[in-house]
Amino acid sequence: MLKNRLCKKIITLFFVVVLTVLSLCGCGKKEVKKTTGVTASEKTVVTSVTEENESINAEEKTTKSHSSSDINESMKNEYESVKAEAKKIEDELDNGVLSQQDMNQKANELYTKWDNLLNKQWGDLKNILTNDEWNKLKKEQVKWVAQKEKSIDKAGSEFAGGTMEPQIIATTGAKITRERVEELMKYFK
Repeated sequence: MLKNRLCKKIITLFFVVVLTVLSLCGCGKKEVKKTTGVTASEKTVVTSVTEENESINAEEKTTKSHSSSDINESMKNEYESVKAEAKKIEDELDNGVLSQQDMNQKANELYTKWDNLLNKQWGDLKNILTNDEWNKLKKEQVKWVAQKEKSIDKAGSEFAGGTMEPQIIATTGAKITRERVEELMKYFK
Protein backbone atom coordinates (compact mmCIF):
# COMPACT_ATOMS: atom_id res chain seq x y z
CA MET A 1 0.00 0.00 0.00
CA LEU A 2 2.85 2.37 0.89
CA LYS A 3 4.56 1.48 -2.36
CA ASN A 4 1.42 2.37 -4.34
CA ARG A 5 1.09 5.72 -2.57
CA LEU A 6 4.74 6.43 -3.30
CA CYS A 7 4.13 5.48 -6.94
CA LYS A 8 1.18 7.88 -7.12
CA LYS A 9 3.24 10.66 -5.58
CA ILE A 10 6.05 10.05 -8.06
CA ILE A 11 3.62 10.09 -10.99
CA THR A 12 1.98 13.26 -9.71
CA LEU A 13 5.39 14.89 -9.32
CA PHE A 14 6.25 13.72 -12.84
CA PHE A 15 3.16 15.45 -14.23
CA VAL A 16 3.95 18.67 -12.39
CA VAL A 17 7.48 18.58 -13.80
CA VAL A 18 6.17 17.88 -17.32
CA LEU A 19 3.68 20.72 -17.06
CA THR A 20 6.44 22.99 -15.81
CA VAL A 21 8.73 22.03 -18.70
CA LEU A 22 5.94 22.54 -21.20
CA SER A 23 5.19 25.96 -19.79
CA LEU A 24 8.85 26.91 -19.64
CA CYS A 25 9.30 26.11 -23.30
CA GLY A 26 6.75 28.65 -24.35
CA CYS A 27 6.63 31.49 -21.94
CA GLY A 28 9.63 33.77 -22.41
CA LYS A 29 9.11 36.95 -20.39
CA LYS A 30 5.33 36.95 -20.59
CA GLU A 31 3.48 36.93 -17.30
CA VAL A 32 0.09 35.41 -16.72
CA LYS A 33 -2.20 37.89 -15.01
CA LYS A 34 -5.53 36.07 -15.06
CA THR A 35 -5.80 33.67 -12.12
CA THR A 36 -9.51 32.93 -12.09
CA GLY A 37 -10.01 29.20 -12.52
CA VAL A 38 -6.28 28.45 -12.32
CA THR A 39 -5.30 25.39 -10.32
CA ALA A 40 -2.58 25.36 -7.70
CA SER A 41 -0.27 23.37 -10.00
CA GLU A 42 -0.75 25.91 -12.79
CA LYS A 43 0.10 28.75 -10.36
CA THR A 44 3.25 26.87 -9.38
CA VAL A 45 4.18 26.52 -13.05
CA VAL A 46 3.67 30.25 -13.66
CA THR A 47 5.88 31.05 -10.67
CA SER A 48 8.55 28.65 -11.91
CA VAL A 49 8.38 30.14 -15.40
CA THR A 50 9.01 33.65 -14.12
CA GLU A 51 12.07 32.50 -12.17
CA GLU A 52 13.56 30.62 -15.15
CA ASN A 53 13.10 33.24 -17.90
CA GLU A 54 16.75 34.10 -18.44
CA SER A 55 17.95 30.53 -19.04
CA ILE A 56 15.00 29.82 -21.33
CA ASN A 57 15.63 32.92 -23.44
CA ALA A 58 19.20 31.78 -24.07
CA GLU A 59 17.98 28.29 -24.98
CA GLU A 60 15.29 29.67 -27.31
CA LYS A 61 17.85 31.76 -29.20
CA THR A 62 19.88 28.62 -29.89
CA THR A 63 16.84 26.59 -30.93
CA LYS A 64 15.47 29.27 -33.26
CA SER A 65 18.54 28.98 -35.46
CA HIS A 66 17.07 25.81 -36.97
CA SER A 67 14.86 26.19 -40.02
CA SER A 68 11.24 25.05 -39.94
CA SER A 69 11.86 22.44 -42.62
CA ASP A 70 14.73 20.96 -40.58
CA ILE A 71 12.53 20.87 -37.49
CA ASN A 72 9.67 19.29 -39.43
CA GLU A 73 11.86 16.58 -40.93
CA SER A 74 13.56 15.86 -37.64
CA MET A 75 10.22 15.55 -35.84
CA LYS A 76 8.82 13.20 -38.47
CA ASN A 77 11.89 10.98 -38.06
CA GLU A 78 11.68 11.06 -34.26
CA TYR A 79 7.98 10.25 -34.38
CA GLU A 80 8.57 7.20 -36.59
CA SER A 81 11.42 6.06 -34.35
CA VAL A 82 9.35 6.34 -31.16
CA LYS A 83 6.41 4.64 -32.86
CA ALA A 84 8.63 1.66 -33.75
CA GLU A 85 10.14 1.52 -30.24
CA ALA A 86 6.67 1.75 -28.70
CA LYS A 87 5.46 -1.13 -30.89
CA LYS A 88 8.27 -3.33 -29.54
CA ILE A 89 7.38 -2.47 -25.95
CA GLU A 90 3.68 -3.06 -26.60
CA ASP A 91 4.50 -6.47 -28.11
CA GLU A 92 6.53 -7.35 -25.00
CA LEU A 93 3.62 -6.31 -22.80
CA ASP A 94 1.22 -8.41 -24.86
CA ASN A 95 3.32 -11.58 -25.02
CA GLY A 96 2.28 -12.66 -21.50
CA VAL A 97 5.66 -13.86 -20.25
CA LEU A 98 6.65 -10.85 -18.13
CA SER A 99 6.19 -10.63 -14.38
CA GLN A 100 3.88 -7.92 -13.12
CA GLN A 101 6.87 -5.90 -11.96
CA ASP A 102 8.41 -6.15 -15.44
CA MET A 103 5.09 -5.17 -17.05
CA ASN A 104 4.91 -2.14 -14.76
CA GLN A 105 8.45 -1.18 -15.77
CA LYS A 106 7.77 -1.67 -19.51
CA ALA A 107 4.54 0.33 -19.27
CA ASN A 108 6.43 3.16 -17.61
CA GLU A 109 9.10 2.98 -20.33
CA LEU A 110 6.37 3.23 -22.98
CA TYR A 111 4.82 6.26 -21.28
CA THR A 112 8.20 7.93 -20.93
CA LYS A 113 8.98 7.52 -24.64
CA TRP A 114 5.73 9.19 -25.71
CA ASP A 115 6.02 11.88 -23.05
CA ASN A 116 9.59 12.74 -24.08
CA LEU A 117 8.48 13.04 -27.70
CA LEU A 118 5.59 15.29 -26.68
CA ASN A 119 8.01 17.53 -24.80
CA LYS A 120 10.29 17.67 -27.86
CA GLN A 121 7.30 18.52 -30.07
CA TRP A 122 6.28 21.25 -27.70
CA GLY A 123 9.71 22.88 -27.82
CA ASP A 124 9.80 22.65 -31.62
CA LEU A 125 6.30 24.07 -32.03
CA LYS A 126 7.36 27.27 -30.28
CA ASN A 127 9.81 27.80 -33.12
CA ILE A 128 7.50 27.11 -36.06
CA LEU A 129 4.15 28.58 -35.03
CA THR A 130 3.06 32.19 -35.16
CA ASN A 131 2.52 33.91 -31.81
CA ASP A 132 -1.26 33.63 -32.21
CA GLU A 133 -1.08 29.92 -33.05
CA TRP A 134 1.31 29.34 -30.17
CA ASN A 135 -0.89 31.14 -27.63
CA LYS A 136 -3.96 29.23 -28.78
CA LEU A 137 -2.08 25.92 -28.54
CA LYS A 138 -0.81 26.74 -25.04
CA LYS A 139 -4.39 27.21 -23.85
CA GLU A 140 -5.39 23.90 -25.44
CA GLN A 141 -2.42 22.18 -23.82
CA VAL A 142 -3.33 23.31 -20.31
CA LYS A 143 -6.83 21.88 -20.79
CA TRP A 144 -5.40 18.70 -22.30
CA VAL A 145 -3.01 18.14 -19.38
CA ALA A 146 -5.84 18.55 -16.86
CA GLN A 147 -8.03 16.09 -18.75
CA LYS A 148 -5.15 13.61 -19.08
CA GLU A 149 -4.52 13.72 -15.34
CA LYS A 150 -8.20 13.08 -14.63
CA SER A 151 -8.27 10.13 -17.03
CA ILE A 152 -5.13 8.63 -15.54
CA ASP A 153 -6.43 9.05 -12.00
CA LYS A 154 -9.72 7.41 -12.95
CA ALA A 155 -8.02 4.45 -14.63
CA GLY A 156 -5.63 3.99 -11.70
CA SER A 157 -8.39 4.21 -9.11
CA GLU A 158 -10.07 1.16 -10.61
CA PHE A 159 -6.97 -0.85 -9.61
CA ALA A 160 -6.07 1.12 -6.46
CA GLY A 161 -3.78 -0.85 -4.19
CA GLY A 162 -3.31 -3.65 -6.70
CA THR A 163 -0.10 -4.73 -8.38
CA MET A 164 -1.51 -3.72 -11.76
CA GLU A 165 -2.18 -0.12 -10.72
CA PRO A 166 1.21 1.25 -11.90
CA GLN A 167 0.85 -0.55 -15.24
CA ILE A 168 -2.66 0.78 -15.79
CA ILE A 169 -1.61 4.32 -14.89
CA ALA A 170 1.39 4.20 -17.22
CA THR A 171 -0.39 2.56 -20.16
CA THR A 172 -3.29 5.01 -19.86
CA GLY A 173 -0.83 7.91 -19.78
CA ALA A 174 1.04 6.47 -22.76
CA LYS A 175 -2.15 6.03 -24.80
CA ILE A 176 -3.42 9.54 -24.11
CA THR A 177 0.01 11.09 -24.70
CA ARG A 178 0.47 9.15 -27.94
CA GLU A 179 -2.88 10.46 -29.16
CA ARG A 180 -1.77 14.01 -28.36
CA VAL A 181 1.56 13.49 -30.14
CA GLU A 182 -0.29 12.22 -33.21
CA GLU A 183 -2.65 15.19 -33.06
CA LEU A 184 0.26 17.66 -32.88
CA MET A 185 2.05 16.01 -35.81
CA LYS A 186 -0.30 18.00 -38.09
CA TYR A 187 1.92 21.03 -37.37
CA PHE A 188 4.99 19.25 -38.74
CA LYS A 189 4.18 19.26 -42.46
